[in-house]
Amino acid sequence: MNLRTVRDVGAKRGPAEAGLRRHDVARYVAPCWEDRQMRQLLIALWVFGLAAPAQSEWATTRVSIHMGPWGSSTDPVVGHLDRGDEVRVQEELQGWARISGYQSAKDVGLKGRRKVAKWVQARHLTTDQPTPLPTACEHPDIAPNALPMGGPGRGITVKEADILCRGAIHMLETGRCQRVEYGEKSMSRPGSYFVNCGGPNIFFTADEVPRPGAPPGP
Repeated sequence: MNLRTVRDVGAKRGPAEAGLRRHDVARYVAPCWEDRQMRQLLIALWVFGLAAPAQSEWATTRVSIHMGPWGSSTDPVVGHLDRGDEVRVQEELQGWARISGYQSAKDVGLKGRRKVAKWVQARHLTTDQPTPLPTACEHPDIAPNALPMGGPGRGITVKEADILCRGAIHMLETGRCQRVEYGEKSMSRPGSYFVNCGGPNIFFTADEVPRPGAPPGP
């Protein structure tokens, strides 16, 4: 069993959690290495983090980049990944994936720590490069591929995608938004949708969206 095979064992947990943590390596490999010298090698690999080399993974949705693996107020958001963006995962820690090397905390204006790195939630990454989602919502002020087309396996139905599209256009026509950068069905607010126009997300429900052919409203 070589190290690449060891890494591939992690795929059994699903594509969104690809990549082995250090204790996973020990759990899968140690029973196969009864030789004392091999056990010592395993320990060395475990300690120095060599058992899980960096590999390319892709974002499955828009996800925030934090300067720490906990997503707390001390780990500020410094950017985001869009669906299909490629990153190199260095390691995983309790559901978080490190996608950069470490740098001085002073360089990014953070206090209380010596070194920091960029982290994202591992469940939003996959080892299979996602295909771009086509968009059925065309408008000059909606960014290309900003809104997904509904359908099987896409996490949003055709009806929901239509509501999202009409809601995005409604936000533009009523002046609440100048340009839609992206939008999706909300996971945190059941029955709601949101669009982002460069600032805070704008949430809405199907009842707030004009039906086809209806005037846009005030």
